[in-house]
Amino acid sequence: MSQAGPLPGAALAEDAAEERETLDRENVQEPEQDPLEQPLPVLRPDLVVYKGPRAGDGSPTFTVYDPLSRTYDKIGWAEALLFERMRRPMILGELLKEINEQTSLSLTVEEIVMFARDVDSRGLTMSSGVKDVDELTREAAARETSPMRWLLFHYLYFRVPLIRPDGFLTATLNWIKLLAGRPAWLAYAIFTMIGVVLLIERFDAYVHTFTFFFNFKGIVIYGLAIVAVKVVHEFAHAYVAKGLGVRVPHMGVAFIVMWPVAYCDVTDAWKIADRKKRLLIGAAGMMSETVIAGLALFGWGVTGPGLAHSVYFVVSSVTLLSTFLVNLNPAMRFDGYYLLMDIWGIDNLQPRAFAVTRWAMRTKLFGMDLEAPESRLSRRRLWGMVVYSIYCWIYRLFLYFGIAVLVYYKFTKVVGVFLFAVEILWFIVLPLLREVEALVKLRKHFRFSMRTVVVFAVVVGFGLWFCLPMTRSFSEFGIVTPREHQIVYAPFSGTVDELGVERGQVVEDGALLVALTSEELANKVVQLEQQIEILQKQLFMLHLDDTGRSHIIQKEEEIESAQAQLSSLSEQLEQNKLYSEISGKVYEWDEDIHEGMYVARDHILGKIASLDDVFAFVFVDEERIDDLDVGDTVSFYPNSGEEECDGEIVNINPIRIEVIQQDAFFSTLKDDLPVIENEYGELVLKKSYYAVEVRFLEPGEAMRIGQRGQVWMETKPRSRLVDTLQFLYTILIKESGF
Repeated sequence: MSQAGPLPGAALAEDAAEERETLDRENVQEPEQDPLEQPLPVLRPDLVVYKGPRAGDGSPTFTVYDPLSRTYDKIGWAEALLFERMRRPMILGELLKEINEQTSLSLTVEEIVMFARDVDSRGLTMSSGVKDVDELTREAAARETSPMRWLLFHYLYFRVPLIRPDGFLTATLNWIKLLAGRPAWLAYAIFTMIGVVLLIERFDAYVHTFTFFFNFKGIVIYGLAIVAVKVVHEFAHAYVAKGLGVRVPHMGVAFIVMWPVAYCDVTDAWKIADRKKRLLIGAAGMMSETVIAGLALFGWGVTGPGLAHSVYFVVSSVTLLSTFLVNLNPAMRFDGYYLLMDIWGIDNLQPRAFAVTRWAMRTKLFGMDLEAPESRLSRRRLWGMVVYSIYCWIYRLFLYFGIAVLVYYKFTKVVGVFLFAVEILWFIVLPLLREVEALVKLRKHFRFSMRTVVVFAVVVGFGLWFCLPMTRSFSEFGIVTPREHQIVYAPFSGTVDELGVERGQVVEDGALLVALTSEELANKVVQLEQQIEILQKQLFMLHLDDTGRSHIIQKEEEIESAQAQLSSLSEQLEQNKLYSEISGKVYEWDEDIHEGMYVARDHILGKIASLDDVFAFVFVDEERIDDLDVGDTVSFYPNSGEEECDGEIVNINPIRIEVIQQDAFFSTLKDDLPVIENEYGELVLKKSYYAVEVRFLEPGEAMRIGQRGQVWMETKPRSRLVDTLQFLYTILIKESGF
């Protein structure tokens, strides 16, 4: 018997239940007494069996409704016959004889015993006889759940009913039908097509509008729009279900990993035998959102800037994104999942697909001789279920990891670490352990072949690769810099009187590079000299006049200030000749400069460096610095794609780099390193790096100054298993506060 309806909180237990069922089939115990004399449990009289749609092979199916738990179970023809006959007390032999004589079925004792155990374990039978205290105690203990276990199961998914809309839906259904008639759908189609055309014409403007909502106000607006659209979405499900005669007991909010989403309980749709009608109920929400998106696109296209234009944009973008990214995703138990389930004609798709995938792995990878759990499905459909299962597992892995990382970095780190550990254990470690346990119990079905040898070799190889200490290559950013360099710039605005060098010229220390003159500075010097002369005469007159002696000190200060300015300007004029401070090559020079040309203050004229002594300045992450030693050989790969160059580590700075000065070589590293610029114009590193100096063994022309690249290095032999454990230990210790 397979579960047809969605059970809250059951998704996590489905894999384990399927596994136990598989193992039970392999290990059916023979009863001690004569099995034909064994009394059978009596099914509850309130259970209702509905006729279901035809299966893929044309066989009839049925749906069992349990009014106590409001769940639906999908059964086949054989189970339906057993449900019909087990309404009264009888023994196994009597039932077996009745089935074999009155039907064309041929059931075995083991099949009936397994069915009886299944319905009894699901609570579908009436209690017969008196159970001893120990048995009742065991059953009660099995039903009890510790608070921690309840939290682990239910933080992933739980529901909060808010309203009982069935009466309201019945009263308003006829009015809503007007919105779903042929004229209405024709109008929706016309407006939507016009909206799509307008969107294509102004797509750049539409996308650019998103940037205006990247703020707190925009988030609030989007949140309100999502709530409004999702209310319409869920009522669309409800009205279509009500129109098809399905009762809608309640609507509310479901929490998926603590994220709220609206829901509408249309579980009674399983009573409908026609899959097309069930498909309409499942697609109603997305159809309503598509209509809203089309109308909103039309409104956005025909309105100008303003409030209405913004509202149309928000509504259209919300509906489009939620429909294509969330509702259509079959890995989540939303509309896309149920649509895929009805399109394929496979009820309870997810656990059945997971069981098929486990069977495929056991038979294809380990050569086991096992019967397919879905023998009535085509081979193409079976492999479609395998692809779907793998997609679901990968999606769940990234979804839960992403949520844990988000909680860790944005909210409470302790909770984030806890969730991360829970998801590692629950979604990776425990499934692997359960699969290993199942493989051990099914070892008698192993069939050794070349494929199994290859699989075992890959598994062993991966284990060795993960556990054994071995060297690993990694790369860090580096830039080619000279050990000595000089930046030649104009100390003041002026005119070029003399040029002593050109680009590519080799110069010696002290060689004349350029001479400048500044008429502006010269005029200021003359003006200051005249001003000082006047001030000195005024001071002399104050000494002669007794009434002006009180102004002598002030006048002397004015003279000192003017003389200081004159001295500063004179020093600047004396710097009109710029000389080389090192011996090297002029590797950059402003070729537009010529004699008589005016240059502005601080204008860079050129750069000089000793090209015979260049090295790579490498920024190494603090997590890697302990793997390096002076003398290690490395390789520098230029970003320009030129040939790599080998080098040797000659120095490792033990002091961490925190700030990068904005000089000639490090002023443009914003695209290569995680940095932010502070108020002083310095580049502050967001991560911890250490400076490593690499000497090139045979520097070629590709190793030109300022060349960026990746420096590849090797670690000391280390085990990936040890690294992983150390990382987890560091995180736990760091966040625990010890």
